[in-house]
Amino acid sequence: MFDAIAMAAPDVNAQHFSRSTVNRIQGFSRQFTIYASRYDKALKFSEQLNGWKTLGSINEFSKEVDALERWDVVDVSDVSSDLFSSGHTYYG
Repeated sequence: MFDAIAMAAPDVNAQHFSRSTVNRIQGFSRQFTIYASRYDKALKFSEQLNGWKTLGSINEFSKEVDALERWDVVDVSDVSSDLFSSGHTYYG
């Protein structure tokens, strides 16, 4: 269907995505790219609120996805290093 799909700061359950969702959406695109950050305060808040790690954070589940063929996880942690930054504006 698509040549490439990009996900910027995805606030989805990383474990569920890496173990289930990724297999269901493989056929929709030739290439998938996820932009993720260790310092995204909005996603850290989401993780605390929801009780699961987000795909938009660098963690063991996003690394599992990165190891898959046709999937790239781009670590953009250093893009927004301002002390007062939310760390969530890199996707723009």
